Amino acid sequence: MTRPSPSYADFFSLADFEKWLAHERRTDLSDQVRNNGSRAILREVAQPALSRFIGALLEADRLHPLRGTEGRRGHLMEAWNGLFGANEDRRQHLDLLAQRFAPSFHLHALLEAASTRSKYKTARDAYDALVAKVDAGNLGWWETMTEDYCFVSGDRFNSQFRSWQFQLGQVQDRQFVPMQDISVAPLAECVVECETGELLIADWFRIDAFTESVAATEDPTIDINSSSGCIKRTEEYVAKHRFVSVFVGNSSPCVFEVDGTLVIGRTSDDDRFGLPSPSGRITTDLWWATIIDRQRLVDIVGSKLGPAAATAAVNEYLEKNDVLRLHVTPGSHHLYFAGHPDQFAEAFHSPDVTLDPTFRPMFILSSRPLMLAEKPSPSLPTP
Repeated sequence: MTRPSPSYADFFSLADFEKWLAHERRTDLSDQVRNNGSRAILREVAQPALSRFIGALLEADRLHPLRGTEGRRGHLMEAWNGLFGANEDRRQHLDLLAQRFAPSFHLHALLEAASTRSKYKTARDAYDALVAKVDAGNLGWWETMTEDYCFVSGDRFNSQFRSWQFQLGQVQDRQFVPMQDISVAPLAECVVECETGELLIADWFRIDAFTESVAATEDPTIDINSSSGCIKRTEEYVAKHRFVSVFVGNSSPCVFEVDGTLVIGRTSDDDRFGLPSPSGRITTDLWWATIIDRQRLVDIVGSKLGPAAATAAVNEYLEKNDVLRLHVTPGSHHLYFAGHPDQFAEAFHSPDVTLDPTFRPMFILSSRPLMLAEKPSPSLPTP
């Protein structure tokens, strides 16, 4: 049986509003002190009230999941749709939504009531208008002041409510266009040339001439805060400079040689998941893992310093820094990766590379093309 629709008056009282309004009207306070106090009331009174009210709307079946989220990840979209998931996670989702939208629902009525030219004759009039607005659940994209960012596509979305139905979308010619599902390939692949086969591996090579040469060619529209942006940046480095750099997070992964292929992934000193001893570990202060042929590094540095000075600069850098060195067969190598290491671990499976199912690879560099297959589902225990 559907519960009756709640009213915000049952969660945020007239007394709460009058206390807030009295504080906002005080003339003996500096702007900073008044604003700090108003934010404290918003945080300690209004946000918890709105959180409980949204929870009551959910219990009354007034809310519905957000559409257009297939293939996407974002704080607001995950918080809203998380309301319809496991109960143990619901409170944190409600609190996040209340934190983000409490200012939009409350401040207009509050500031209007505090104005010397207020259209409201009494605090009760302003309070009733606030309750009516929250009960109706209508808040346009120009009112919410809140965006959501998709960590997959890099898109930014405005938010709005229509009768408490949450929507994300983009504004085009002042028209709200709802967010749509996206389809993203789970894995990316490209081919990189290794001239000599002497590979240098680190998070980055902090030689000014190298960094400046690479940065000068970077596409400024690529947003590496998103998965798609990380893929594009990796592809850009391969296409323009013939080296590999893949986002791996703050993980300091190990490098393994498995079946003639370099596998970069997470493990521990106590459990190597049946893999051979690692060839080394990459300290990822930069959160990226970079693999470059030594001659290619010299060539890039040499574009600014000249061949002799570049060779000397690279030699000096290798002497003073912790750089992993491996030898592979010169020629074309196939890079398999994703926009986030967890995505790669979830999606990668190949009969050409033997990995324990509990090991989490981050990316793979192979001297031969690998056959990719659908990852098998974990087997269920026999009853």
